[in-house]
Amino acid sequence: MDFTPEERQHYIGGSDVSAVMGLNPWKTINDVFIEKVDENPKPFRENEAMYWGKNLEEAIADRWFSDRLKDNYNIERSQVISTGHPTKDYVRGHPDAIYKGWRNEKPITCLLEVKTTDSRNASNWTHTAPPYYFVQLAWYAMINARNYEHRGEPLPDTEYWFAVLIGGNNYKEFQVDIDSSDMDLVESKATKFWESNVQKKLMPEYDEPDEKINSFLHPYVSKDKIVDCDQFVNDYVSEFRGIKSAIKNLQTKEKKMKEFIKNKMGDSQFLMFENEKIATQSEYCKTSTDWEEVAKNYMGDSEFYNHVKQHTKAITIKSLR
Repeated sequence: MDFTPEERQHYIGGSDVSAVMGLNPWKTINDVFIEKVDENPKPFRENEAMYWGKNLEEAIADRWFSDRLKDNYNIERSQVISTGHPTKDYVRGHPDAIYKGWRNEKPITCLLEVKTTDSRNASNWTHTAPPYYFVQLAWYAMINARNYEHRGEPLPDTEYWFAVLIGGNNYKEFQVDIDSSDMDLVESKATKFWESNVQKKLMPEYDEPDEKINSFLHPYVSKDKIVDCDQFVNDYVSEFRGIKSAIKNLQTKEKKMKEFIKNKMGDSQFLMFENEKIATQSEYCKTSTDWEEVAKNYMGDSEFYNHVKQHTKAITIKSLR
């Protein structure tokens, strides 16, 4: 189930939880905060890994289901819809699959989370799921449990599973234990984040600002405005200028050395020293379009002009000298 960036601003979902808890290697709690409160949320861009992960989800779930049938599970897949916390409208989740039925003459529910990853991440799936995915499943488990509690019904025996396809051909599955303390932890962390930061539009504390944080907090430069700094910042600026100067000098030296080596190689592809290849040069064709000339030729074509205007965006770039 897909939601727009604007829709996702109204709740914390399973894919947000690991970042809120500081476990996500690709996203921080500040990234999630910006996504939730930004007046112009960025559109979601699906990459190849995400595309194949979504399209392989059903096949992986089917494999997991067939394995359970071999283990004498008498279960059927339930229709999964986005479900929410009974008393906190900002807590929502969408598990990949839920199965209900019987095993050993007892009712059972299985929550399944499906993942795909490349072979470079195989070590993260040696014995169980990585912690940043574990808390996602704990989030869905918490929402499920809270709804049973709210209705005054006992939580049925529930199993929590991961099914992962690694490198396109290495299938693994893991059953994990999720208890009430795991559920309480993810709920309390998310609740604090939502109520203390998102609702108050107060960015969580950070150790070092990054480009996203600075762009959100200070999107524009106030012309002629001056701010004084302390000795620490002054020393930091001096070190920054020294690094910039050193990089510039190294880049100049690199360019000279590169041309010297290319000159010695002539039209040879490889450079050898004592039967060892130490340098390689190659060539490729790079094409570019002179859009200024194109625009001149179609200056009188209003349809072309409007099309170009529609796809032209202005961005603000802040520089530091």
